[in-house]
Amino acid sequence: MVVYLAGVSIFSDCISLILIHHRISTWPISNLYFIIQFTLFFLILGSLKFSALQKSLLVGCLLFGTIDYALIHTPQKLNIYTVYVTSVLVLLLAIRFFYRLLFYLPVERVQTLPLFWIASGSLVYYGGTLFLFLFNNYLIAQFPDSYKTIWILHNLLNITKNGFLLAAIWTSYGVKMSQR
Repeated sequence: MVVYLAGVSIFSDCISLILIHHRISTWPISNLYFIIQFTLFFLILGSLKFSALQKSLLVGCLLFGTIDYALIHTPQKLNIYTVYVTSVLVLLLAIRFFYRLLFYLPVERVQTLPLFWIASGSLVYYGGTLFLFLFNNYLIAQFPDSYKTIWILHNLLNITKNGFLLAAIWTSYGVKMSQR
């Protein structure tokens, strides 16, 4: 599932780069990417114990994201409500993972756990972008020239998240090789 998460991220970035090159809005791709990325992070981080509440939250967020995409903000604008809701939920799941990790340490070295890297990447990316998007409209209104800087920071957070995902894939591969 981590490979899919990394693949979706790279695929979305490549399509966005092509669209930017042709001066076409990337919001439709970015908004879909937020929903798909949230779903994959939610499934991965929630896989420890997937309760009925978590299933309801996932379905509710997917419905809300679809409504936000189609009706509220439309594909042509940043679906900010979806970003807020999904960011908070993924952050809560990552914090829950680390909390459980403190009490039920399954291995001696946590850096060998792929979920450790996934949870760390989600904390960095969603924690950073939550505040970045929260203040996005204010910063653009007050400092119109800051738009490029905001997206440079977003891209750095995205690159960092992808590095953590790469570490998760690497440790997952290393665990499989050591079990042979």
